[in-house]
Amino acid sequence: MNEEEFNKLINELMSFALKTARNYVEDKGGFTPFAVALKADGKYTFVQAATDGNEGVNQVIDALKKLKYEEELLGAAICMDTLVTIADQSVKQDCIKLVLEDLRNPTMNGYQVYRKRGNGYEFDQLEAEEGESLVSF
Repeated sequence: MNEEEFNKLINELMSFALKTARNYVEDKGGFTPFAVALKADGKYTFVQAATDGNEGVNQVIDALKKLKYEEELLGAAICMDTLVTIADQSVKQDCIKLVLEDLRNPTMNGYQVYRKRGNGYEFDQLEAEEGESLVSF
């Protein structure tokens, strides 16, 4: 698979994971950490933690590390529902954090702040930066 095809699959993985996280927020108001892993055959595998917070994130990371040795994975998008402090503001805001890891690119952290508006939710643009690997692809 060439680089363009690979990156297209990784971008689709990121979009799918972020859409799934947004759906959880809209349907339930939040979610426990989860990951969507991309297998070599192009199919996704879903892993979700039983608990919130760091314990839940560690459950997802451990499950991905185990899965990585059982199947050939090209990458994974780990999503968590967290709070962030926005620059120039002292108030913490709800945020979807996405950690995108794959075999060929640097790890990316994405942050999408959201807020309740009337009967629904409003999502800011996804902000991204290079991050630390959690699974080590």
